[in-house]
Amino acid sequence: MDRQLTKKTDSILFVKIENDGYGLGAQRREIDKNDLPDAGNVITNYVKAVRSGAPDSFKAEEKPCGALLVGKGKLAENDEYNLTGDRYRTMERKVHQKWPMVALEEVIATLTPPKKLQTTDFKKMGKYPIIDQSQELIAGWSDDEEAVITQGFPYIVFGDHTCSVKYLEKPFIQGADGIKILSTDEKLLPKYLFFVLKTKPIESDGYKRHFSKLKETKIPLPPLEVQREIVAEIEGYQKLIDGARQVVENWKPQIEIGPEWPIKPLGDVITLQRGYDLPKTQFVEGNVPVVGSNGIIGYHNEEKEKGPGVVTGRSGTIGKVHFIKSDYYWPHNTALFVKEFNDNDREFIKFLLESIDLKSLGDNVAAVPSLDRKNAHKILVSLPPLEVQREIVAKIEAERKVVDGCKELITLYETKIKNIIDKVWEE
Repeated sequence: MDRQLTKKTDSILFVKIENDGYGLGAQRREIDKNDLPDAGNVITNYVKAVRSGAPDSFKAEEKPCGALLVGKGKLAENDEYNLTGDRYRTMERKVHQKWPMVALEEVIATLTPPKKLQTTDFKKMGKYPIIDQSQELIAGWSDDEEAVITQGFPYIVFGDHTCSVKYLEKPFIQGADGIKILSTDEKLLPKYLFFVLKTKPIESDGYKRHFSKLKETKIPLPPLEVQREIVAEIEGYQKLIDGARQVVENWKPQIEIGPEWPIKPLGDVITLQRGYDLPKTQFVEGNVPVVGSNGIIGYHNEEKEKGPGVVTGRSGTIGKVHFIKSDYYWPHNTALFVKEFNDNDREFIKFLLESIDLKSLGDNVAAVPSLDRKNAHKILVSLPPLEVQREIVAKIEAERKVVDGCKELITLYETKIKNIIDKVWEE
């Protein structure tokens, strides 16, 4: 950010740092890879060359850390000013690949199923799973024995339109058109191919068929023993990811109701009010968040309500409840907000609203149940003393930290899996 230096050169220096001397784990243990010293030396040498009036003497391609000089004119093309260094790097084709590259059409074959079931034939229960090209593993169930694929496992199922990839080891039924059922020859482990396609997916060209593109795709083909080692390592990480994801997906704040707590209408506990009108055309840059039923939808500069606040949706099962920590916020007319907390803990009220199921009102509400000030007086809630409310909030927040840790673990091990597959492409 040296203005004098900037005036002496027409280029921008990019330096790539991949390791800082510490691992990516929560403990950040020291490792033997550290790009920071080399990066510092590259920057120092560049600054010296520019200040001496000889910027052309600095040869970026001879420096470590992927040093790259990009002309300012190149950065300004199309008024994009994109500061992602790799965007401007000329990638040379690797001719000395560590493992031979093979086109998938050379090592895969397709299976024609005995029968395809239409969507109208899908059931919620049955003996066999129905697999289609959606992102969900199982689209439905059926007992149709004539449609079952029973031999030749494992298979890879590729969504011809969606590019989804699934791994199947047990009998299943194909759901309608749109998928390719793939088997591999003796040189390619099905699960190795599955992990490669999951980590480096086929890029979608919109809702069109992609099988031709898949067949032309080339992947590194290590020996079978190496493929097995890769699969084993990834499966270990995947088990950790699956376990952590179960915690994340199934966790929901729980309030254990004490039998001595008084039962009151929700409308007596808090005062709900519909948010204020504000067309999107009137959203402006500011530090006041505009909050709708789906959370923050924009910003404004007018302080409408004093925070922290609680904003919730108005229909169905209440689940989208947002706690706004900012000093001020603008509750949008697409949602309700708590106007008066009546000396209750604000975060506890947020959790209380999350626990309410409007369908429990039965015939007292319309086909699509909605929350309003009238219905709020029909919903009965158990209300503990303020001190207990705060204890409950503290306990839930402690649980949330565990869940957040699981989210970080998922990200960490997904990165590890990506790194394993990336290494297969290295020279």
